[in-house]
Parts: sequence; structure tokens; C-alpha cells
Amino acid sequence: MNSLEMYKYLLKNSWDDHPRIRAMNADRLIRCIVEELYVPPYLLKNSPFLTAAAQEQICAFDALFMVIGTEKRLQDSSFTTLENRNVIYLFRDMRMHSDGKYRSDTRRILRRIKLLLPKEPEESAKDESEPVSVSVYEKERLRHLAERSQNNQEISDAWHLQQRELVDTVNGLEPTVRAVTTALTDLRDRIQGYTDTRFIEILIRQYHQIADAWDYHFEKARNSDNEDYYNAVLNYSDFMYDIIDYLALFGVEEIRSEPGTPFDGSIHTVRGTKEFSPRETVVRRSLRSGFRRGDTVLEKERILTEVTRYENRN
Repeated sequence: MNSLEMYKYLLKNSWDDHPRIRAMNADRLIRCIVEELYVPPYLLKNSPFLTAAAQEQICAFDALFMVIGTEKRLQDSSFTTLENRNVIYLFRDMRMHSDGKYRSDTRRILRRIKLLLPKEPEESAKDESEPVSVSVYEKERLRHLAERSQNNQEISDAWHLQQRELVDTVNGLEPTVRAVTTALTDLRDRIQGYTDTRFIEILIRQYHQIADAWDYHFEKARNSDNEDYYNAVLNYSDFMYDIIDYLALFGVEEIRSEPGTPFDGSIHTVRGTKEFSPRETVVRRSLRSGFRRGDTVLEKERILTEVTRYENRN
């Protein structure tokens, strides 16, 4: 199984894997890529995965993660991804806002990987003390090469001239083009913003559904004699952490207050207490996380409070 086949298999079968297993599979794939690279003639195209990554046929996040791991493995054979928290996003074929940057970084690292590969024996330095004779064939080849280079330069110059003429033409239409471009950009942003908002709402709704199940089952499971039941309920917290991590990809922050934090009505909603003085109230316990995106509070944190009275020391 080559590296690309292994990746497609993991993409199909690793959706529900535990992060540690996901990291172990990532290490296996990185080792496979390195083994392919160390086969003469030591080229990037030896690895089907790297070839597909260079052609942008791999999920942008997966491509960047694996080429970073490959570069580090080439530099240090003991490198592993087991401590990398980002493995939770691997093999999920996810699209992210930073896909363009990921692609650019991937191309840059692929160029660095190329420099780390061994050179072919015939590419090693030759004894400069020996005179080098140039055959008739070589002279002819060099002449054709010079002609070809000159021809390509003329073609390139003609292309740049056409581009300048095109730019001059477009500049005459600049006001109209600018207005249309602005309208299209605004439309794109509105569509993207709507899509992001809907996905965020779905994730938060799923978070609350899982949290409701946790609230209902946790005490029952902890007080029961059924260890399988208890372990199953503990998995709910992992699911909630996963959702919090996914929300972070869209700029959503978790609101979770430590005990003793002063009450703030803009981010806190109190459970079990109807009347209290906000100035004398602090968080006793966080019941459920809230969420905000920039300055916008999407969900307030649910808390229990306690009253603390401060002495006047003036």
C-alpha cells in the first residue's frame, strides 16, 4: 500500500478514531512517505501522497500537517505526532477559512523537503583537475538551448506587453469594475457569514443536546454499579470538548468562569437564584459553558452564585 492509498484508507475509516490512534496512523503515513522518498532517484514524485498534495488533491489541512511531519521526520527520525493536539482534525476532509494559506505553506515546505533529500551519486562533485572536453553534440545542444532561451524570452516579453495593454484597458473601466467587485465581495461575505452562522448554531445546539444528556445521566452513572454505563457517559465530555474545538475554528470562544469570578450579567445567567445583588455576587460553580464570537455573546454561561461581602477599608 503506497502513501496515497494509505491516506485514502484512513480518510474512509478513521472518522471516529481516538486522537491517540489518529496520531499513530499519522506517524505510519509519515514513515511511509519518508520510505518512498528514500528510493532512488530521491524525488518528491516518488511519494504519491506528496504528488497529490502538490497538485492540491489532498484536503488542505491534511496536506500541510503531513508535509510538516515529513520534514521533521527527515530531520529527526524520532519525531512523532502523539503530542500534537491538532491530530483531532486529521482525516476528516475539513474545509477551513485558512485553506489558501495552508496550500501556500504546503508548497513552501515541499520545496524545503526537496533540499533535504539525498543527491544521486552522479551529481557529486567531480575532480576539477581533469580537463572537460566538449563534444560536437554538446556544442550543438548548447546552441539550441541558447536559441530556445532567447525565443522564450521574446515570448515572455510579448506576454508582458499584452498584459500592460490589458491593464491599461481595464483601468479605463476601473470605476465600473470597482463597483461590481465591491458588490460581489459584499455578496460573498454575506453568504459566507450566513453559512458560518448557521454552522455555528448547529454546533452549539449539538453541544447543548450532549450537555443535557450529561446532566441527566452523570450522577446516575456515577452512583450505579455499571462501569460500562459510567464510561459511556464520560465520553459525553469528550464530545463536548470536540465541539468546542470545532467552534474555535470559526472564531468562537468558550465562556467558562473560575469560582470566585465576579458576576457579569453580560456573560452570566444565574440558575437557582432569583434575587441577588450583582456587586456582592461571585461565581460559585460553572454549570454550562457559554460562547462568544468577538464582541457578540452567542450563549451566556450558566452559573451558580454565592454572595461575598467586602469590608470598607477606607
